[in-house]
Amino acid sequence: MQVSFRIPRRPLALGVLAIGFCLTAFACAGPQSPGDDAALVEEPDSADEMGLIAAHKALIGAMEAGDVAALTALLDSSPDLLIFHPFLENRFNGIAEVDKGLSRMFGELGGVNWTEAHGKVIMEGNVGWFTSHVLIKSPAMPNTFVGRGTEIWVLGPGGWRLKHAHWSENAELVRSIRAED
Repeated sequence: MQVSFRIPRRPLALGVLAIGFCLTAFACAGPQSPGDDAALVEEPDSADEMGLIAAHKALIGAMEAGDVAALTALLDSSPDLLIFHPFLENRFNGIAEVDKGLSRMFGELGGVNWTEAHGKVIMEGNVGWFTSHVLIKSPAMPNTFVGRGTEIWVLGPGGWRLKHAHWSENAELVRSIRAED
C-alpha cells in the first residue's frame, strides 16, 4: 500500500510561520548575559574549551558595553587580525583599524543587547571556533540585526585571542521580516 500526502504550496505563509517561530524562540529565550554558560554551548569538554567560552563571553560583554579597550585586549595583535562586522563599517584589518572603527561605531550605537542561540565550539589543537545565531538590538539601530557569527580564536601564552571574526545578517530572514513591515 502506498501512502501519499500533499504539502501546501504557500511559501510566504510558511516563511512567515518560520520567522515567527525564530523570533519567538529568541524572545522566549530572553537576553542571555555573557555569564550564562548554558546559553552558549551544551557542556564544555576541556579546560581549553572553557577558556575559549570565557573569552567569547568577555568579547560579547565588551560589545554590549561599547568598551573598545576591553574588546581590543581580547584580540590577536598580529597583522593577520581580520574582523567582518555588520554595523557602519564592514571590515577591520589589524588592531589600529579595530580601535578606530569600533570607537566610532560604539560612539554612534552606544550599548547593544546581544542574544545568542545554538552556540557551538569546535577545538583543533590551539585553535577554537565559536559559531552561533545572533540577535542584536540597540535603540540607535533602525532594525534589529538577525544573523550568525563565526569567531576563530588562537590560544597562546597570553590566553585566548580573537584572530578572525565574521558576523553577517541572515539575508533570507531579514528580507522576509522587512517584506512583512
